[in-house]
Amino acid sequence: MDENLYAVVDYILNKAHEGGLEVIQEALKRRLQDRNRLPMEYDPKSMAMEIASQIDDQVKKSVGSIKHSVRDYVTSLIRKHVPDIPEEHLTQLLKEWVPDPPGESRMRQGEPGDGPGNHAVPGEMLLTMISQFISYSTESMTASEQVRLEEEIPGWKEKYWALFPEGIRRLVRSYLEGQIGPDTCWQGVRKELAL
Repeated sequence: MDENLYAVVDYILNKAHEGGLEVIQEALKRRLQDRNRLPMEYDPKSMAMEIASQIDDQVKKSVGSIKHSVRDYVTSLIRKHVPDIPEEHLTQLLKEWVPDPPGESRMRQGEPGDGPGNHAVPGEMLLTMISQFISYSTESMTASEQVRLEEEIPGWKEKYWALFPEGIRRLVRSYLEGQIGPDTCWQGVRKELAL
């Protein structure tokens, strides 16, 4: 089987997110609809490369979107807890904690809703971050997921931990140290996040 096809299958089975799977599904649907118009001899390698290219485009868009979202949430949290932080300090913190996506250099200032106290990391997003942190800490996270997170948010474990409220940290620490079970931990987490 062609090496590119292996890469596509591996991506679908192990790495694709919801948006990527939708792109793949649409590409396959279109390909099946066009089957009657295809010549009898077609090139599977070209087909695999075309699908891989579409997937790659979608992944790049998704990664950029995630980084922008995380950057905006971190900016909001910093401004909430240190309202009078000088802009140059904020810029430096963001450069270290949430680097710009490749090819971009931007620092949003003065946008609506960016003022002190207007944002916090939403509960559902924190829940995902906590789940990823625990999954990594209990060695149940796949290697590909670890690589993906590190590429998207370098130093993500430390950054996640810094964003967790103190009550969440206590629960996670107690669970990882074996003082409480998973059910107690997640009940406490949901209570802390009001979910």
